[in-house]
Amino acid sequence: MPQTTNPARREPATRAPRWPAVLAWSLLGLELLLFGVAPRMDQLIKAAGRPDLGVLDPFAIPPSVAALAAGVVGAVLASRRPRHPVGWLLLAMGLAMSVSGAAVGYIPYGLVVRPGALPAANLVARLYPVTIAAVLAAVGFILLLTPTGSPPSPRWRWWARASAAVVVVALAAALVAPGSLDPLAQFLSGPLDPGVYGGPCGSPTSSPSSSACSPSWPAGCRWWSASATPAGSSASSSSG
Repeated sequence: MPQTTNPARREPATRAPRWPAVLAWSLLGLELLLFGVAPRMDQLIKAAGRPDLGVLDPFAIPPSVAALAAGVVGAVLASRRPRHPVGWLLLAMGLAMSVSGAAVGYIPYGLVVRPGALPAANLVARLYPVTIAAVLAAVGFILLLTPTGSPPSPRWRWWARASAAVVVVALAAALVAPGSLDPLAQFLSGPLDPGVYGGPCGSPTSSPSSSACSPSWPAGCRWWSASATPAGSSASSSSG
């Protein structure tokens, strides 16, 4: 007769660890907290009399929706299938986009509107381009690893190495770029413009009235004035 197993002797099923789910939803919570930085910075910037440096506009809606969608989907996937890398990559993508959005308001307020009011504003300005590179690298990894969680073939591993190398190179370049950083030029021309690292010492977008250079970094550039001289007044003074 076939042997039957006693249900009382069955080993209890092993439960999956809870820490991946806790970590995934905690990262999503951090992303949601970062979403509140840009509106607060926009409010402070406009209250200080610089509405020209406001960061909330219709163009911010699409990346905000994309970051939120990536974070929510990533949290669900990472909590239910923690061994699949795409969920964590989506979380990383949403978190990097939310950090980038927070930096958009943090930088002009901490370096132009109220110089010295926020800690490490110059460092945030230098690391701002790295968040863009991290988002692009995460998108590349997501496309590469969907749906199986591994590259289609070993020949695609070069793409993964190249994407990771881009982030490392961007981080190193942002930290060791020569010259001081011009946050006003970064705000106007975007974080990926290498000209913003010329600073007031060499950037054509800077004006001596708005900034002055100190010889050492990380002090880098000391912003002596909270507002730039209006173009109309400078033109009238030069014509007079």
